[in-house]
Amino acid sequence: MHTVIQSETSLSRLVKLLTAFTLIYVVWGSPYLAIQIAIKSIPPFLMTSIRFLIAGSLLFAWSLLRRPTWPTLRQWYGAAVVGALLYPLGSGALAWGEQIVPSGLAALIMTTIPFWMIFFSWLSPAKERPTGMTLLGIGLGFLGIIVLTTPLAIVESTNLDFFGTLILLLAAAAWSAGSVLSRYIKIPASISLATGMQMLAGGSMLLIVGIVAGELALFDPSKVGFNSTIALVYLILFCSTFAYSAYIWLIRVTTPTIVATHAFVNPIVALLLGVTIAGEPLTIDSLVAAVIILAGVYLVLKYQPKNALENPETA
Repeated sequence: MHTVIQSETSLSRLVKLLTAFTLIYVVWGSPYLAIQIAIKSIPPFLMTSIRFLIAGSLLFAWSLLRRPTWPTLRQWYGAAVVGALLYPLGSGALAWGEQIVPSGLAALIMTTIPFWMIFFSWLSPAKERPTGMTLLGIGLGFLGIIVLTTPLAIVESTNLDFFGTLILLLAAAAWSAGSVLSRYIKIPASISLATGMQMLAGGSMLLIVGIVAGELALFDPSKVGFNSTIALVYLILFCSTFAYSAYIWLIRVTTPTIVATHAFVNPIVALLLGVTIAGEPLTIDSLVAAVIILAGVYLVLKYQPKNALENPETA
């Protein structure tokens, strides 16, 4: 009987892991395009603020309806610290940077997340040192991204903005630091509640940043286009409410390096979306890149510590 229960528990956990990875692998392959569409008629900081304040409110209300336990001041402080790194310094900076950096190059720059994750995990209390095979896997991931995005062609065909590129690199670093920190800082055990709190805190900070930056004077709700509205709704419901919750849960129950593999898979998803929805051609280079990237992800997943996918959820 005990064996049957244990087997069912393992199967349930496997289903949860597969569902969560599917969300961050597939859904997060589309935000770069959605963000670029949304900021055509909504200023970036205000757009990102609206996105996370609404998504955070939905998650926060849902959590309290399920289990009416109000978070402590210490938990709000922890959520605010993590939220500041993930949202104003991470997602907000990404949205701002996409005003002056092409979305393809932005996606390329954000693939530095796994390196940042390894760096901050190494500095964390767990001292998670990467193995040689893990570094090889990440190296393959970067090689695949180079083949997939042909960055030299991107740079040559555009006026590369140094400041915008620097902002995106800092956004990737802040996102990684917040992700690693969320494993150790005091936040509620409930994934939906913790994520909602972080979004509310980060969204509030983004609103302040938008006001200080003078975006209210630039924002005219009557001029918000239909495409921008649809893109914002998509970002709120799918990229934030569902995918962010899955991401926070994965950060708790696996390792940051494993979760960071999404940065390599997302461009493949973006490629497939372009082929199936926008009718873009599928080239041999793209197929080769996809194989290289998936090989890198396989190495990162295979050569993690044995308990990396079995860590218990932490409060």
